[in-house]
Amino acid sequence: MKADVFFILDSFDFSGQIEKLISNLTEASALVKKMDSEKFIRFSKTSDFYDNAIDKLYGTNAVPEAGALASLLYDGNMSKARTRNLDSSEVIKLVNNTTPVEDNRWLCIYGELPVTVEIKDSLRNANNENELVAYSKHIVINNNLTSVEYADAFEGIYRNLIFHPKYNDVSNIAGGCKNFINGIFEMFDTMNCYVPKDGDVKGDVDYIDRRIKFETCEEGGGKKKRNTEEKKLDFFFEIDGDTKKYNCEYHCKLHYFDGQHETGKRHAGNRMYFGFYKPTIGQNKFLIAHLGDHL
Repeated sequence: MKADVFFILDSFDFSGQIEKLISNLTEASALVKKMDSEKFIRFSKTSDFYDNAIDKLYGTNAVPEAGALASLLYDGNMSKARTRNLDSSEVIKLVNNTTPVEDNRWLCIYGELPVTVEIKDSLRNANNENELVAYSKHIVINNNLTSVEYADAFEGIYRNLIFHPKYNDVSNIAGGCKNFINGIFEMFDTMNCYVPKDGDVKGDVDYIDRRIKFETCEEGGGKKKRNTEEKKLDFFFEIDGDTKKYNCEYHCKLHYFDGQHETGKRHAGNRMYFGFYKPTIGQNKFLIAHLGDHL
């Protein structure tokens, strides 16, 4: 089960100030660019999405900014949102169902909607990345996913993190991923919202450790046993066309089920290994190397 974010007739106010409309469309375009992927989140348009825009773009009522509006609506990132064979009223009805499912996806609606559009569950109306992440987590928690689906979901939801193409060892999480899901979300939420500092990584590791229940640290005594190249926790990542080896000895220990921190059974072998991408130019990020069994 994945997410489908719909742009409907009322997602944008075409009767208000043009400057605000352009700003809102620009923000939506950036969100599509960042969050749209085959992994978990896709964007769609209703069959009547463009109806309110026509008057502003063509004919005697066309505004001077019609060119800019048309470019935002039809070109670039917004063009990635495919037009579906559902109108706005049909999508609203589906979203207000007990389970908002269509085409094996849970639906939500994008935009600051007018009061005339009633969405019974506010989670199903997303207007920014944080709200979309929250809704996506809700989908994952309320569905039974395979290990591959969990791995795809994490990669599709957390777009500020860089995942190794072979990071998925979710099937080997002792006790099952579902029993750790809130802890995993807390872990990735914290990393997704934090920008690692330049220089030494100790402060970054300590920052994560202080804010999540999973113990987070660098490799300890086990490092002495990693005396061959094959055993070292170094991973190749291709980033912006450049392939380099990164040390990913840092890890979070998924020891306890949700709600059983330091009280329930200890699952000593579960790990999420990570490293750091700190380029000369650009934003520092976490590298997610492995999620599953102890390496």
